[in-house]
Amino acid sequence: MWNGRLIKCTVEMMRCRLDRLYLEGLAASSTSGSRGKKTMVIQELQGEVDSLYSELLPVAQMSVENQFLEPALKSLTTRNRESLSRATTAVDYVSAPLSSRSTVPPLPRSRLRHRADYLADLRVLRLSPRASRRTPITRRDAAEPPSGR
Repeated sequence: MWNGRLIKCTVEMMRCRLDRLYLEGLAASSTSGSRGKKTMVIQELQGEVDSLYSELLPVAQMSVENQFLEPALKSLTTRNRESLSRATTAVDYVSAPLSSRSTVPPLPRSRLRHRADYLADLRVLRLSPRASRRTPITRRDAAEPPSGR
């Protein structure tokens, strides 16, 4: 967008210079020489100016690209490369601990086993009073005195 405007301005500037040179050449040829020679010089100058007009746009485009666009692209590429490098470093830094934790260490597994054993023991303990309530309580012979008296 901005480079197109810059190219157009550069082309207009070059055309103005060419027109000035053409007019100066006409003024110089009008002061000296014969009429036949003047028309020949004028035609030569007109031909050169017309051929230069057709070449102005590509030359101006190359000039603007070399002067402004390529350095800007190099700067952007350098910044993007640095940003990519920093992002890669950050991703590596974050992913390194995660990749080492992909396998669960034995300590949590043993804790899980202990927890499972603990829950199984709780179930047994919780069920054992119920089981003992279901079994009939048998009294020993009431006539027998306790053995400790």
